[in-house]
Amino acid sequence: MQFQKSNESTPERVYMTRYNNLGTALILGQVVEFVQSAVDGTAGLEIRGITAAINLTTGAAAQIAGVCTAAVAATTRFTAQVYGPATVRANTTLTAGRAVVADSVNATSFASDASQSTLVSAEYANAILGVCLGVTNATNAIIHIRCM
Repeated sequence: MQFQKSNESTPERVYMTRYNNLGTALILGQVVEFVQSAVDGTAGLEIRGITAAINLTTGAAAQIAGVCTAAVAATTRFTAQVYGPATVRANTTLTAGRAVVADSVNATSFASDASQSTLVSAEYANAILGVCLGVTNATNAIIHIRCM
């Protein structure tokens, strides 16, 4: 785990090592989830893009593992941000001040993003990414990540 040195002008950020077990690359701002693994050396590190839409019935498929801070090649180790403000991909313009859940446009899309809902359910617990601090545009938002 890597902690960014804290000072009065820069908010704290925390990064953790992850392993992209997909045969495809991940993109900057993509939300990732953990993958079950029994392989020595990658157990607890393996991730993938969110692969299913989050809803009130099924909740999240897996625990959120963080957000990519750069493009990540297939089957490589990298550091994902797990705490602090970050620019995250979104599927629509988000509302500042509201909680954000990780989501995917469809079950086959690896362009994971973040979305918001006015509905509240315990099934969202594993999918909560953090709180929207500000909106950059319709496809990006600044979110205070809390998934460590």
